[in-house]
Amino acid sequence: MRTIERPGRGVKYVDGATIRAQGLFNAAVSDAGGAFALDFGSTDIREGEAFRLSRVNKSGYELSDKGVIGKEYPLSVSVPLEIVLINIAEREADKQRIADKAYARAEQTYKTKLADLERQLSDKSIDAETYRTQLRDLQDKFDKYEKLIDAMAERYASTDYAHIDSLNARVNIAIENGELELADSLIRSVGSLEALVSQNMEAMRRADAQEEIGRAIVANAKQDKDSIAADRQRLGDLLYSKAQIHLAAFENDSTAHYYRLRAELDSTNVEWQYDAGVFLSDYLADNNSAMGYYRLALKHALEQYGKNSEQVALCYNIIGKTYSTQGEYDNALEYYKQALESMPIIFEEAHPTVATIYNNIGNAYTQLGLYKQALENLVKSLYIRFAIFGEEDFAIALSYNNIGVVCELLGDYDMALNSQKEALRIKLNCLGQKHPSIAISYNNIGTVYSHKKDYDMALEYVTKSLKLDQELFGELHPEVAASYHNIGSIYDDLKNYNQAIECYKKSLEINTFILGENHPDIATTNNNIGCAYINMRNYDTALEYLTTSLKISRNIFEEQHPDVARDFNNIGTVYYYKGNYEKALEYCEKALEINLSIFDGEHPRILGGRKTIEKIKQKIREADGK
Repeated sequence: MRTIERPGRGVKYVDGATIRAQGLFNAAVSDAGGAFALDFGSTDIREGEAFRLSRVNKSGYELSDKGVIGKEYPLSVSVPLEIVLINIAEREADKQRIADKAYARAEQTYKTKLADLERQLSDKSIDAETYRTQLRDLQDKFDKYEKLIDAMAERYASTDYAHIDSLNARVNIAIENGELELADSLIRSVGSLEALVSQNMEAMRRADAQEEIGRAIVANAKQDKDSIAADRQRLGDLLYSKAQIHLAAFENDSTAHYYRLRAELDSTNVEWQYDAGVFLSDYLADNNSAMGYYRLALKHALEQYGKNSEQVALCYNIIGKTYSTQGEYDNALEYYKQALESMPIIFEEAHPTVATIYNNIGNAYTQLGLYKQALENLVKSLYIRFAIFGEEDFAIALSYNNIGVVCELLGDYDMALNSQKEALRIKLNCLGQKHPSIAISYNNIGTVYSHKKDYDMALEYVTKSLKLDQELFGELHPEVAASYHNIGSIYDDLKNYNQAIECYKKSLEINTFILGENHPDIATTNNNIGCAYINMRNYDTALEYLTTSLKISRNIFEEQHPDVARDFNNIGTVYYYKGNYEKALEYCEKALEINLSIFDGEHPRILGGRKTIEKIKQKIREADGK
């Protein structure tokens, strides 16, 4: 029983760990040298027969290889069984160090590429439209890379250097330290990875053919296959590192190439299929290709680990997450629940994957509008994370954030505010004050204060969000535009329509520059400006903005869409105030017709629309009576 080996930190033998095998009543306990002995004397298992481990436990540690639990091992009195643990506290420290360096590197890359774009626009080597397109692409790549830094850092922080070759060790250390040019140079020293993949696959095909010739050469073929398999693992590690180097440079197509190449190298490797799917889904939005990799990973996970295993649960969970991304929340729930059922019973509920699945189930229920079920599952996730991580982990902050969102939707603004503030407190401890996630929390808190009609506090927090986003991203960024928009909404609630319009127009200016004119956010902001002008009784100007909003919405969406109905209804409202009741009735009836095709008859939009139409008809009757 030992720990993983890390740079500058050698292997440590672990005492006091309990090891239990299926069918054994008594657990073994490791001694000061990490040694332990399982006593199978009371069972029917004999030398050479298979046994399975059911539990390995040591406070503050977790298994390096989750597949140890439930895996078959041949019983041997002469060949020891090695179990490798990870010291959780040491891994978290390594993970934070690696993530901090990766984030700093990504931020510098973003700023360098942004400055280059601005220089090209200034010297007219690109036009404004090309600038906008490339700026959107750059911002999207930075945002997505920032979200996956944590997963990359965890992988490297969990790597056991006792089991990797010297080249991969040097590459890993370089990447951990943010020295990507050195890492890339080391990888290029072995030659073309594509050629090496092809050679390895061809060697495996020859070994497979040789194995089939006859029993006489099976032993030699098996030895060859073992050697090729070891080389395949080494090559797979290089491909992963090469992908990370391109990812840090925001070169997504090259990153995808190496993930695909790695998945192709060994289609039975569950992790490699899973990783390829995650990248294609999160970075390239290629959910169809990602689903193919996920289903292949699920197939081999079921074959290799059995239905009740964490590997199978992770595959079900990621398929559910993909369905959720596509808006298919019922399908997502089905797979999340299968993921929960697949978790080994030995984990009970005190396991990070179980917490993640409950969290995902909660988010799916939120999207379906089933807020009580959502809250129930999100709270389960929170309590499991408490048991595993304590109260100050970033995962706890994410749980509080999600709970706060649901409480806000349920109208429990005090609970929502407490949850969002607790999320912010933990994030500040984990991330420091200058991080995009901090700006998101400021904005969330401001939104809750707005619902509570405490507009001074709402403005304070949303303004904090704006200033931090400006510092992190500059003025031309969607998050900055969103903050301006949210500040405008607060001024709207305060009936300070001039200030609201000023903020909305800043948001509109930024988003139009970044997104172009044909985007839902542009339509929404035009709509909000139009509504503010209605409240100022400037109906002609209101009509201009609302008509623009309708034109954009109809161009983007099909006719039967809530945003189109919104625009029809608001234009109808303008005509009502202008005294043109026939036009008002025409637009409001179109809005109701669309809403009836989308919502049930008791939806507030249906009830409100019918009430508005009746009010307009009453005005028409009164006019006819005169």
